[in-house]
Amino acid sequence: MLLALWLFFATAIVPLLLLVEAPIVALAACNLVVGLGFGLFDTIWNSTVQHRIPAERVSRVSAWDWMPLGFALAGVLTETVGRSATLAGMAVATFVICVVFILDRDVRALGSELAGAASTGTGTSNYDDSPA
Repeated sequence: MLLALWLFFATAIVPLLLLVEAPIVALAACNLVVGLGFGLFDTIWNSTVQHRIPAERVSRVSAWDWMPLGFALAGVLTETVGRSATLAGMAVATFVICVVFILDRDVRALGSELAGAASTGTGTSNYDDSPA
């Protein structure tokens, strides 16, 4: 999980690259790292949700996962404070969120218990995969 969190820091760099109008190659390379971070983090996160949250509550918890607040505010902020301030604010906010995640011991430990359970065969799941 720690690797996924470090890769996630690239999400704070993307708005800065847009702000300075960096070459497309730099944006593509940074977004490749962002994709790797998202892929790792999302896999661990969704597995953890499925193993820790009772099956009847998974949909409620998952509904809060990807609240599109940033999408809703981006246009309004850009019109209100301008493109540069919005991109700078996005970079700072993303960086702060990444630091908070890195500093949280419980978040850093996500996935380690799943890996241990998978290797010993003691894992549990909310899903019944027995034949019908």
